[in-house]
Amino acid sequence: MTDEDLRLPDFPEVFDSTMRSAFIACPRQFFWSYLEHLRKPGLSVHLHFGGCFARGLEVTRKTYYRDAESIKYALCAGHNAIIETWGDVEFGDLPRPSAYKTLPACHDALASYFEQWPLDTDDLQPHRPTVGEPCIEMSFAVPIDGTAHPTTGKPIVYAGRFDMLADWQEANTVFVCDEKTSSSLGVSWRNNWKLRGQLTGYCYGARSYGINVAGAIVRGVGILAGDITFEQVIETRPAWMIEVWLRQLRYDINRAADMWQQMRTWGVSDEVRQTVSYDIPLPREAWPQALDSACSSYGGCQFLDLCDSEHPERWIDNYDRHEWNPLKRMVE
Repeated sequence: MTDEDLRLPDFPEVFDSTMRSAFIACPRQFFWSYLEHLRKPGLSVHLHFGGCFARGLEVTRKTYYRDAESIKYALCAGHNAIIETWGDVEFGDLPRPSAYKTLPACHDALASYFEQWPLDTDDLQPHRPTVGEPCIEMSFAVPIDGTAHPTTGKPIVYAGRFDMLADWQEANTVFVCDEKTSSSLGVSWRNNWKLRGQLTGYCYGARSYGINVAGAIVRGVGILAGDITFEQVIETRPAWMIEVWLRQLRYDINRAADMWQQMRTWGVSDEVRQTVSYDIPLPREAWPQALDSACSSYGGCQFLDLCDSEHPERWIDNYDRHEWNPLKRMVE
């Protein structure tokens, strides 16, 4: 058997919090999503709505803080950005509460947000480095020491993007700020962020660029049937917590790389497997299945049709191929 017999997907050179979450929830899900690049056809209303709202926030803030336009002009620019980003997308009939995430609701959310936290009096103001623009819609990409790509040998890069690096006037310190749209806020929503690795990763990314952030502030925007509600959560991230997260990230990436190596060792294509008389594992079998709540959480894993079949390859054509880019917006 030669390397030409293998039909193996490349191992990612860049990881982000979404990829790590998929891997720890179910390695097989990670394999389908980020090695085979499969996803269910169609557009998620939650991702689309959240992306359009984030774009409106970004344009409003940049127009006001960077371009020094009036609040009224900045808000108009933000609403125009929502319209352009939403495009002609239509979702049809959706179950509640997904049905509340409409284009008018997105406009309402933007207007209500800046009524709740006005641009000129908000305690969170964009951080301004000594030289440079206000830190709105920030991206980072940092090589992770102690990891190695299984084919290039280079460190795996951890990347992310968040809404704003903000000076918190009340505490006289810098925080990462990120907005999250949700169908419900409250105690369970607030508890989501206690140890959330996504926020810790944001703080790690900012500190890697020499900015000593104290933690992350998450602003929740609740999209309800006839109202827009808000919550704010402040989560500190001391150095020891970031170090714990970094060790765990390094372990998870290396474990994924080991699975890829195992796949390379004994994984072969369906075609080759059918030509031999002995049982050879398929590449996907190097990636264990969770076979637990990850299969049914949040309305069910999108790969249930594959994992529920003895011959998943028969269902592959029901999926689109879309390569995830950790540094690209969900909605452009």
